[in-house]
Amino acid sequence: MKVDGATGTMLARLHLGGTPSEAADGPDGLVWVTDKERSLVYRIYGRRASVTDSFPAGPGAYSLARSGDAMWVTSFAGSDVRSFVP
Repeated sequence: MKVDGATGTMLARLHLGGTPSEAADGPDGLVWVTDKERSLVYRIYGRRASVTDSFPAGPGAYSLARSGDAMWVTSFAGSDVRSFVP
């Protein structure tokens, strides 16, 4: 969902399906969103509110954080951490 910060008006809504868990700014200028149910990461171009692509990110992709030029993704069960460089 894209919201106007000044008015609170919804500007756009993007339905991903699955179970989106967390979103963060990626080093590539896109918004990265984990999907726990489908074990994916979606990369979203915010200005158009459109999905650029998605890719497998390990079982139960849950939380993510940016560090330098990489994005780190943890699993829901906490059994692994993966690094992705765009």
